[in-house]
Amino acid sequence: MCGINLIIDKRRKLDDTHIQLMNQATQYRGPDGSFHESLQIMQSKVFLGHNRLKILDLSNQANQPFYSHDNQHILLFNGEIYNYQTLKNQLKHKYHFKTRSDTEVLLYWLIEKGIEGIGQLEGMFAFVWVDIQRGMIFFARDSFYIKPLYYYNDDQYFIVSSEIKGILSTNLVDQSLNEDQIVHYLTYKFAQAPQTFFQGIMQVSSLMSFEISTNRLEKVKIENTKSAPQDLPSVADLESLLIQSVEQQLQADVPVGIFLSGGIDSTLLASIIQELGIKNTPSFSLVNSVKEENFGTRDHYYARLAAQQFGSEYQEIQVKPTDFQSFDIWVQSLNQPIADGAFFLTDLLSQFARKSVKVALSGAGADELFAGYNRHSAFYRYLNNYRVFKSLSSRKALFSSIALDGFAHPWRKKSRLIKKFVQSIDSSPAQTFINFTKLSGIPLNYPSLESQPLPIIPLDASSDWFRWCLKYDQQQFLAQDVLALTDVMSMRHSLEVRVPYLSQKLYHSLQYFNPVDLLQQGRKGLLKQWLLKRGGEVFVKRSKEGFGMPFGYWLQQGTLPWVENHLKMPQLFVYKWVNYKGFQQMLNLHMKQKHDYTSEIWAVFLLSQWLEAKFPSYSS
Repeated sequence: MCGINLIIDKRRKLDDTHIQLMNQATQYRGPDGSFHESLQIMQSKVFLGHNRLKILDLSNQANQPFYSHDNQHILLFNGEIYNYQTLKNQLKHKYHFKTRSDTEVLLYWLIEKGIEGIGQLEGMFAFVWVDIQRGMIFFARDSFYIKPLYYYNDDQYFIVSSEIKGILSTNLVDQSLNEDQIVHYLTYKFAQAPQTFFQGIMQVSSLMSFEISTNRLEKVKIENTKSAPQDLPSVADLESLLIQSVEQQLQADVPVGIFLSGGIDSTLLASIIQELGIKNTPSFSLVNSVKEENFGTRDHYYARLAAQQFGSEYQEIQVKPTDFQSFDIWVQSLNQPIADGAFFLTDLLSQFARKSVKVALSGAGADELFAGYNRHSAFYRYLNNYRVFKSLSSRKALFSSIALDGFAHPWRKKSRLIKKFVQSIDSSPAQTFINFTKLSGIPLNYPSLESQPLPIIPLDASSDWFRWCLKYDQQQFLAQDVLALTDVMSMRHSLEVRVPYLSQKLYHSLQYFNPVDLLQQGRKGLLKQWLLKRGGEVFVKRSKEGFGMPFGYWLQQGTLPWVENHLKMPQLFVYKWVNYKGFQQMLNLHMKQKHDYTSEIWAVFLLSQWLEAKFPSYSS
């Protein structure tokens, strides 16, 4: 895992200073080595920068930028190619390899197969491939968007980096707020890809090419060469593919651990690791105190149990209000805000785990592939009982008033789910599911200013609404929330996080499996079935809780008074968009334990702090 930086100087006026600044700004992504080079290709000067985190082949021969034998091809690569040994076996008759790295294999694979060869890669990656002879540069990310890549393009420069701060650090780009994304964030929790919170800085959201002779940037389309299997995959086939993915992702020349919550996803991974004969794998968990479990989780019990049963060396750290003492420093490090409490928690967990390991496996992606969220089962009930639930939509106000979710009690979480379900029902299936994923009505100053709609995934003849909802979550919530925050927070501490559930082979096979069957044994029925085989009954019976932070509870208990005091300041920049009076009413209802608005308060607070950190001139 590493950091990629590139500048194309179209007017040939720059020196190495700017690429050095990019490497310095993103050095934590690869503290084991920082390298840069410059060369002239046709009429442009090209600067290449790379920060290396050594995971496979710890020798300096695998450093980047990585050149081919004939010096006509260069690769900047961030991530891991898990099937690199298989690809290497297909190439070794033609190429002599000087390293044991997947970097070298990837470069020669691209030279041999062309950009179409990325369809056969199993891994997480973002790369820049420079073809000097053709004067072409290609930019690509894995299809799940596990690894990030951003770019900026104007008449003077084309700049690419693994992080937005890498682009901004060049001092060649104005740091201008993209205000169009504020309302989108306050509705959906993140910026709308491919846009970002900064004017002119975009996500690489598809395969792209840059032609140096013309300075032309284009999207590149490649045909999907994967064909349907002759025999539809069985449950056993899917399980084998998951096991294969775990085994591949344990490959490393450095210590590997696992994020262990005691939920089905991570516990199943731990059981497979034990089954593969690997003992004493370090495991790491964040836990709440027992009295906070109705606002947080019961990970403190299940994670310990999972570690004991599946032979893991368990370490835990308790999340406390005092963890917020360095919040202002943490906010400064963010490329963009994401209104998810897991953003902050992942940072704490990564910092904790990095003291022992350099790589950690995560259960991220299991919910989106295997129908694990409450909203998936709720949407399935909606589809099958549309008329009944449609009649409830007229009673939204009644359900909101009787849903007691503002204080800690045993039924609080179920009450919240019922309230969210009733409030989200719409005559349109697509809008109903989108409502399930949204924040609950943060009051805006411009209620007529609707958020830009999220891309609507077409419902083709071979699909159905339930498959559609899974694809929607994979392309939106997983990519723009879960994976985005996981990358930036783990890499902030030079920790590589791998996600075994996001295997290309496993995903491809799942497309030929009836998605409704995933709910036959409740949410994530297949994962439960596989965990039961390994003696995990107690974890299968556990209720879905998620990666919880008792932020709302801490507010009510008065342990974060500075947060409440901050949000009561009417001059805050955030109140240009958020209606101050309406939000104060929301805050008061929460503080008086009338309703739980934890997610909404966190979203506004985080945005306010981030805006002040990144755009102080606006806030003064």
